[in-house]
Amino acid sequence: MRTVNNIGKILVIIAGILAIVHLVYLHSERPLLRLARVSGNSMEPTLNPGDRVLFVRRAWRIGSIILANVGEQAPVIKRVRYTTDGYIFINGDNEQVSQAYWIRSHQIVGVMVWRLPR
Repeated sequence: MRTVNNIGKILVIIAGILAIVHLVYLHSERPLLRLARVSGNSMEPTLNPGDRVLFVRRAWRIGSIILANVGEQAPVIKRVRYTTDGYIFINGDNEQVSQAYWIRSHQIVGVMVWRLPR
């Protein structure tokens, strides 16, 4: 029972730290944390419409799920497929409906670290 209480306290502390960091970077041009909601089905079956996903500004790699500014009204959630000559090719997991993009690394807002439970 004591272990469960300790885990609960640790989770509350982590949530508090994340909230503080989020507030500090909330109005930043490049926030450290970003919460986004999945719209559309281009990332199915990995992510579904309505899923809430936490992104962190950190290094990405081939296979990472990222949030990127591609010139549309809102950032998009896609997977990094490969890079060539300084460009990054991204598209969704549901290739039948997903639009693909060539972007530069500065367009990546964050890398997915957690899908929040519904």
